[in-house]
Amino acid sequence: MNASLKYELEKLELIIANDLLATREKDVHIMKEQLDSLKNILQDETDRIKKKFVHEIYAFEDERHLERYIQLHQQELIRLMDQLAGIGNHKNVAYNQEYHELYRHACRAVEELLTFIERHFTKYFDQDTKAPESYITLAGSDIVKSFGELQDRLKNLNADIYLIDLVLYPMKKFIENIPLGEISYRKIIYVKEIQKDLHRIIASTKNDGTIDDDLRLEMLYLNYNTIKYFRYYTNYVVAQLENVDSSSGRIERLAYFLKMVNQTQVKPGVGYNRTVHTLKEQLAEWIAEEVFYLEKMHKLNEKNAVGTALADDFKLKTEMSVSQLAYLLRVFIETRIINTKNVSDLIRFFSRFFQTKRLESISYESFRVRYYNTEDGTKRSVRNMLLLMVDYINKN
Repeated sequence: MNASLKYELEKLELIIANDLLATREKDVHIMKEQLDSLKNILQDETDRIKKKFVHEIYAFEDERHLERYIQLHQQELIRLMDQLAGIGNHKNVAYNQEYHELYRHACRAVEELLTFIERHFTKYFDQDTKAPESYITLAGSDIVKSFGELQDRLKNLNADIYLIDLVLYPMKKFIENIPLGEISYRKIIYVKEIQKDLHRIIASTKNDGTIDDDLRLEMLYLNYNTIKYFRYYTNYVVAQLENVDSSSGRIERLAYFLKMVNQTQVKPGVGYNRTVHTLKEQLAEWIAEEVFYLEKMHKLNEKNAVGTALADDFKLKTEMSVSQLAYLLRVFIETRIINTKNVSDLIRFFSRFFQTKRLESISYESFRVRYYNTEDGTKRSVRNMLLLMVDYINKN
């Protein structure tokens, strides 16, 4: 024990050591009068220790000493709880009723004190220390029960299979580590948060294909900052850029993701790995780097293209009339040789950059009227032009 910090649990330890462990080893029974006395001692000690903890808030001038004092007792209470769990799990425990009643009161006293510290000294409570085995067992039973249910319900809602594996991984890892017993309070709290929020999302989601978006937002909120999930999210962002043709479009799309990530709230004090940056910080930095790179390449390409820019008065001269040019454009669109869907933009482009044999400048409205109203003579003349081209191809 720390010599500079007063230890308050001696009497509790003596009851566990002398009246539970020693009684079991010596194979003797506890009498009714002895039980009543020990129950009173346990209750009095529990009340005294609670008052002492509260008193120490004002007694310690150095907050660091108060933190060490609280965490010392937290760790020792956890040790006592594990010791009591070992007594309860002992295969030869078959003593009289008084023994079992004393055991229950001892468990209740130690658990009550540990809960008191957790609730009233949250600031100093060490969430990274090992949780009592009874806590781990209780939480584990609930997690094991809900793991398969959550997996099935997410599949039924058509969630992405790989995303399901990722969001359930903390629960799976928790289940695997239950036999080892080395699970911290923080891990229990985090897994319970995931369990609770997954149930909430499933209950509020309709089968409309949006659950993946909800899961991604939730993992941001719960700071699921594993390497695997970071890689999954960045690959997801890259996949969203594949159908964007222009660099400016990709920059715009990335800016949207950056805005979404930056505006997403993160639950305070929660995270899969508290020793590294939050998932929000990692993703925001990665997206910002991608935007910076694309902007730099965009400016470089613009600089290289300066020498190849068209003159302001450039026109593509053709021997066709406006009617023929408009109908030829329509043929190209209808036969899907040109895939641009915005016809108005195409008409605007052709009227700006084409010059016919009679008109140096074509008005947008004139081109539009001829595009939608084609005379039979125009169709025949365009057909003859196309046949002339086919004849040329055949001969050459």
